[in-house]
Amino acid sequence: MKKSRVKISRATWSWELVGWLIGVVVISIFFYALTFQHSAADREAADHVGSFVAGYLGSIIALANAFLLFRTLRTQREALDRQSFETKFFFLLEIHRQNVRDLQVGGNSTNEFFTVVVDRARKIAEIIADRGWENPYAAAFDYLFYGHEAWALQPERALRRLESESGRRTEMEHLLADLRREGLYQPGLEYQLGHYYRHFYQAVCYADQQQFDQQTKYAYVKTLRAQLSNHEQAVLLLDSLILVGRDWGIREPRNQSLIKRYHLVSNLPEDFFPKKQLDVKALFRDCPDYFEWEQTG
Repeated sequence: MKKSRVKISRATWSWELVGWLIGVVVISIFFYALTFQHSAADREAADHVGSFVAGYLGSIIALANAFLLFRTLRTQREALDRQSFETKFFFLLEIHRQNVRDLQVGGNSTNEFFTVVVDRARKIAEIIADRGWENPYAAAFDYLFYGHEAWALQPERALRRLESESGRRTEMEHLLADLRREGLYQPGLEYQLGHYYRHFYQAVCYADQQQFDQQTKYAYVKTLRAQLSNHEQAVLLLDSLILVGRDWGIREPRNQSLIKRYHLVSNLPEDFFPKKQLDVKALFRDCPDYFEWEQTG
């Protein structure tokens, strides 16, 4: 991708122009006081106007040169800062691409990885929903992320409010038996997805923490988001629903949420998840026109 050019801020130019004009006014008042007295021209002083005009104009030009020099140095610093940022940002982008190439699940190719994860999440969510659990997709992805054995050891992961520990353990045993019977046994994707999302999160945060205006930061993160397929965005959304993905801020207001502020999953089709099990629109109710299908509908 071609690196963007440094844009000169109109606001910065405005303040520097105001400073220069103030300097011109101060110099003009000083020379006026020397030349004109008592509301009339001092003839003797006026005779010397020609001798100090050069000094007057020279002062104005010197002041302009000082401001232009300051602006030049500032622009050079901004250019160096932007170049340094872009070097690291595109390095993080390349790491993300490499992480995608390295992902595999069940012997499937890279292109199939996220498709397989979403497909398994759908099947597991259906089984969980049939057992009356709350938030079936969050539970399904939690199972996929941590794996069958982790769930067997932690029956408290059951999202149904069961009063007794024995009740929770029994419910978990029945669920895990259903999943195994349906061929959905999952050893856990914590290593692959944890590594993948740590780097992706770092890249988004790196752009977000810059001193650029929000539009510029959004443009950089949009470049990163463009690397994600629909299924990658779907898995990102599921990741944001569980504890390990809380930093994406899916439950937070828009200004405190990376996933909302940068529209990280805005390309998901309207019917990608069944609304009864996962109401995606409700998750972004504070973000009007978040999804592409809302903007074109």
